[in-house]
Amino acid sequence: AALLVGVGIGLQGFFNDVVSGFVLLFEGGVAVGNVLEVDGKLVRVERIDLRSTRVVTVAGELMVLPNARVAGEAVVNLSQGDRAMRIRVNVGVAYGSDVELVTRLLSEAMANQPEVLPTPEPTVFFQDFGDSSLNFSVMGWLEDPWDRMAIQSRVRTAIDAKFREHGVTIPFPQRDVRLVDHRYVKD
Repeated sequence: AALLVGVGIGLQGFFNDVVSGFVLLFEGGVAVGNVLEVDGKLVRVERIDLRSTRVVTVAGELMVLPNARVAGEAVVNLSQGDRAMRIRVNVGVAYGSDVELVTRLLSEAMANQPEVLPTPEPTVFFQDFGDSSLNFSVMGWLEDPWDRMAIQSRVRTAIDAKFREHGVTIPFPQRDVRLVDHRYVKD
């Protein structure tokens, strides 16, 4: 009896994965070719089996995920629903920079990427007055989220080139250090 209880407990995860496999296969929430975000990693579904789902990361790594994890946890399906996905690039500029110029340059850097959709247009937000910088975000929409990291990298490169061309500087954190002399002289 104790052996059967142990086997039952051991098979609980297996049956959970199999039932989740049926849910995935027949419900259609996740399909082969979908792009998912799992634990902050972007993956593309290669195959859904009865017990597990095989996915490939952007880096080309093969991952085998238990179906219970794909069906039951917070997995973001970037291929379902609205086809477009928004990306964001954050940047800080030096105090005293021309805010209108920075806004125009950020918008151009995003819009000039061929993968960024023209509609809706890229949007620039003046986020905050930071400790050492004026903080901005530029956002654009992509049809396919698979290459978003590469596209964000190209946007950052374009921003750097535009800022250099127009004399806009990206500051580094600055701190004032005050040295106090604590020498004691004995009489």
